[in-house]
Amino acid sequence: MFEREYGIGIIGNGHYVPKNVVTNEMIEAWTGVPAANIEAKIGIKTRFVVDDDESASSMSYKAAQLAISKSGIDVKEIGLIIVCSFTGDYVFPAMACKVQDLIGATNAGALRLNGELHKLSGGIVSCIGPHEG
Repeated sequence: MFEREYGIGIIGNGHYVPKNVVTNEMIEAWTGVPAANIEAKIGIKTRFVVDDDESASSMSYKAAQLAISKSGIDVKEIGLIIVCSFTGDYVFPAMACKVQDLIGATNAGALRLNGELHKLSGGIVSCIGPHEG
């Protein structure tokens, strides 16, 4: 279906943002701290908050479903799942394994990277490695 020179590629991406929004004005009403001061100090205007039934893995699952849909591949073609998060559901098993199970990627390896987004780019480079070409 897809011809890949190296057999490695990112062919789909997905995202998920919780639907609940908390604004600085809401925080001002709760705390009395002016909304303008909150933005000036931390640079944030709004936050997105999960529902009680949502978790890091459920949000990852929704993002993965979108990525798979956009890629046009069968989930069985996925070779590796990389999950990078400070906020996994629990320490063990790795959240990457849970996402692998949730999406049904039975042929994929699962790699957890603990850390923020810059760790993800490093993880991708580590998995791909140097290629001659």
